Amino acid sequence: PQALTAAHEQRWTFRAILEEIARSQGKKPRFLRLPWRPVWAGLRWAEMMGLRLNFRSDSLLSLMNQNPAPRFDIPLLSGSRFRPFRRAA
Repeated sequence: PQALTAAHEQRWTFRAILEEIARSQGKKPRFLRLPWRPVWAGLRWAEMMGLRLNFRSDSLLSLMNQNPAPRFDIPLLSGSRFRPFRRAA
């Protein structure tokens, strides 16, 4: 079995998506470069302590371990199409 890529084939960096969402809300985000493993460990520790956060450690793992070669033709075989992410007007 293969992973099903449920996305449009146009590539966007995660940062560009966040910047565009912020721009559409009239905001300008600031980004910090952090090593992901300590951030993951902090999130994991918080979960083990019973804290409910808006972002989970497994979500960070998913962001850091994306499919390096997604196949966009599989959804097309079933007749599915995904719209591209567009810049807000």
